[in-house]
Amino acid sequence: MSKIKMIATDIDGTLVDDAKNLSPKTIEVLKKARANGIYVVLCTGRPLSGVANLLTQLGLDNDDNFVNYT
Repeated sequence: MSKIKMIATDIDGTLVDDAKNLSPKTIEVLKKARANGIYVVLCTGRPLSGVANLLTQLGLDNDDNFVNYT
């Protein structure tokens, strides 16, 4: 069995609720994944400025992480 190395996920309709907020459980799970060496990548059509707050909440706003935006 292979170890999970990366989680790539959409934001709207997947990570955030209708009010565009992350749930405490989502934050907890993704931070735990990152702490265990699993990269978390937010895939979105939003500009970087549109995901900066989410990256900060998830602790993904440093040089050891990735964000994929178009």
